[in-house]
Amino acid sequence: MTLPKKKGRIPDPSILHFLLPFSLFLRSSRLCSVFLQVSFCFLLFCCMKIYRAESGQHVHWPRSVSIHTLDEFKQELEKCTGVPASNQILMTSFGQQVKQEQLDDILRATGKDEYIIFCYDRYYLGASREEISTLLDVDVPSVQPEVKPFDAKQLIKAIAKSPSANNIPGQCQQYLDMFAQFDSHSQALLETINQHTQLARTVVEEQKAQRMALNVAFENLDTHYRLIEKNVQVFYEGADKEYARQSTLLESTDADVAILRSIRIHPAFGQSRTHLIDFLDMEQLDTSRHDASELCQNIDFAMQQLRDVINELKHHEDDLQRQIDEDHDLQTLDALLVETIDIKDRAQFLRDKIKRDLHRIYERIANVIHVPLSTLLATLSLDDLGSMGKDTSLFDPPSSSAGARDNGANGGGKKALEAIHSLADIHATDYLAKISSYELAIRQVLTKLIAIKRQSILAFLKNMNVISQLQSNIMQSQQVLNAARQQLTEFQQKYDTSYLETCRHILFAYGALLIEVVRRREFAKILKENATLMADVVGGFKEKEDDRRDYFRHDITMTLPFKIPALTNAAPQCEISTANVDESIPQITHQDIIDFVSLLDQAYARTMAKGGAPRSRGKDRLMQPNSTGPSPRTRKLITTDSYGQNLLQLLNSMNMQLDGLADEFLALIHATCKPYKKKKEKRATHADCVFFFLQFSTRCPAVCPHH
Repeated sequence: MTLPKKKGRIPDPSILHFLLPFSLFLRSSRLCSVFLQVSFCFLLFCCMKIYRAESGQHVHWPRSVSIHTLDEFKQELEKCTGVPASNQILMTSFGQQVKQEQLDDILRATGKDEYIIFCYDRYYLGASREEISTLLDVDVPSVQPEVKPFDAKQLIKAIAKSPSANNIPGQCQQYLDMFAQFDSHSQALLETINQHTQLARTVVEEQKAQRMALNVAFENLDTHYRLIEKNVQVFYEGADKEYARQSTLLESTDADVAILRSIRIHPAFGQSRTHLIDFLDMEQLDTSRHDASELCQNIDFAMQQLRDVINELKHHEDDLQRQIDEDHDLQTLDALLVETIDIKDRAQFLRDKIKRDLHRIYERIANVIHVPLSTLLATLSLDDLGSMGKDTSLFDPPSSSAGARDNGANGGGKKALEAIHSLADIHATDYLAKISSYELAIRQVLTKLIAIKRQSILAFLKNMNVISQLQSNIMQSQQVLNAARQQLTEFQQKYDTSYLETCRHILFAYGALLIEVVRRREFAKILKENATLMADVVGGFKEKEDDRRDYFRHDITMTLPFKIPALTNAAPQCEISTANVDESIPQITHQDIIDFVSLLDQAYARTMAKGGAPRSRGKDRLMQPNSTGPSPRTRKLITTDSYGQNLLQLLNSMNMQLDGLADEFLALIHATCKPYKKKKEKRATHADCVFFFLQFSTRCPAVCPHH
């Protein structure tokens, strides 16, 4: 899943724990990682922006360093991380490698525009177990030493058995010493709890950053996979067309050569070569056939290899995604951290109660021994363990005057000491015991988190090795694709028009030549015959006009009182003739075309029979009645390739023009006669054809179908 390409903020370890309860609601680990990335981008303000990918540790970057080039950036990063510049792979949170042109934006971005950069160490791609073990020892933290055990109940018993049990000032001194030890021990426990809680938070945040780094690497892999998949698909579309074209030509070349060998050139063309095969360069044909066959084999091999690799890459990518989700259970981490924080809060609550009780105890003792409270509190720092227990002799040995003064208050002092004794018992059996149990619980949770982190680093390295291998496979696939694409391009440049097509071009060009010659002879014939007809019609029309003029000149003119000289002129004369009629055109007839098509059909029929083609039915005879076109069987074989289909269409078009030439001329006359026809459209009749010539001709046009 690709996040929108916006510059993100860097996660602040101090506030990520607020996101943990929300991540528990996310069932999908993939969605959880996206949630964390969005959280990283939204909630951080001024933290550093570089993380070690293997451990997820935040790198403290010296902002005052002047950086101008990517090499300088890597050199400075080497000082901060210990990762050699040559081994660094730097990637942004969007799955893109850091480039020189991005560096200025990365270094200058502040606040919400800061980038998240992950530093991967190429050294650990394929590292040995010893090297990985060294990494774990360095990057996996350890728990704090255990707090020295403290027997509070034994101290209470010791005070009760003390020789100074009846000496109130002496007992007060002992209680002050004991509560100072209580305070010191509880403070030590709480500090350890706080340290372990902070360490637990750091461990969880580092594993989230590590998971994000793994997602970035996976996103980069997925981008490369989609790119190679698209490139392969584009290549396949073009290569498949060329493969189909060349393979069809290879399959039909032998049949086309056999047909050329069997077709004799018509003697009317006056060629010295007798057969069409004589015009074919067999050596060049063999070379072209060899190159085309090699191209088809290579394309077929490359496409099969690329298809297998693409399918395998997709399978491994899906498996890797599932493995990543299983190896990095962020919900469990969040739950453990929430549990740790809750225990820490309870321990802090008890520590606060202890501090309040200590203040009251010191106040009570100050009243008993008549010492200012400030004097006692000055010797006790509830937050400073170093001052506890340094000076436990708060009172001088009691003097006679002091003893007299104390005797008056023995009753109240004993009651106060009894209350203090009861409170000491509560501290020993309840508060200190619970804080100790809390410290132990957090220590156990932290130990589990550290173990998970250790396994997480191992899983990260394992998954990164898989990603690296898949990236290598993609690169190799791209090389195979480039080689196949280059070979195809070179072949197409060398054979702009494949010589394998020459066989079929010669064959169909010869058939087109036969049709063209017959069509021209037919055109000349139609033109000559109809020119004579039109001349006869116009001549007969002129003869009628001459008869009318002779009648007017002999019978009418004699009776006119005046003469009109122009009326004595002869009638206008129309001359119709044909020119540029080439009598030297070869003497080719319709029968020659029929013989050629018949031979073509028979040759292709034999080819289909060898290939196991089904026998033709009665309606699929080689030659249809009154047809000069190829039979359905020949059409079926020729139209299996685009070039044969185009050539067949050309022959059919020329053949239709030849068969419809007379009808075309008649249609022109019919269109000219249209103003004289009836409103209802009919097929042209004998009367329609001659109506334009004033309907007086007794001869029918030669092109009339009713003739």
